[in-house]
Amino acid sequence: MKKKIILISFYLLLCFCLYQKLEPSTENQSISSSLFDAKEKKDLKEAKDDPIATLTISKIELERPIYALEDPKNNVEENVTLLKESILPPEENSIVFLAAHSGTGEKALFSRLDELEIGDTVSLSFDSYQYTYQVETREEQPKNGHIQVLKNQEEELVLTTCSEQDETKQLVIISKLIKKEK
Repeated sequence: MKKKIILISFYLLLCFCLYQKLEPSTENQSISSSLFDAKEKKDLKEAKDDPIATLTISKIELERPIYALEDPKNNVEENVTLLKESILPPEENSIVFLAAHSGTGEKALFSRLDELEIGDTVSLSFDSYQYTYQVETREEQPKNGHIQVLKNQEEELVLTTCSEQDETKQLVIISKLIKKEK
């Protein structure tokens, strides 16, 4: 009897773990993004040295190159970082996750990100197109290495950095695509 209970418990635990790994194919889904492991990047042999995109936020006078996931320059210590969970345009329902340091110093590329307000615009030049996004939400989430986003059937750009007000939180700004032009 004890063996049966242990086997059933193990089976239920295994089913639960497998169920957690499956992604629902509903209209709204939660996406959890984590920072790309910097050590993985350092193990790469050659830098491509060519950005794949440019992020422009006129309101805070920011224009920065974005590097491919596999490029060693795609790291938070040097640049605005493209996170590995990103689905790049022109994919339908694309979602681009970008992270950078805030605070002070030369590494603090998102030091003024907290100045963005709902309605402000952010641009991403990628693959000969200019994508313009409008800020829809600003929120603070627990600083635990993950970003929780309720993914809609829209193209989105998510910007994140440490909160200026609370060291245990991160600022998450979610923007929706409003214009795509060549």
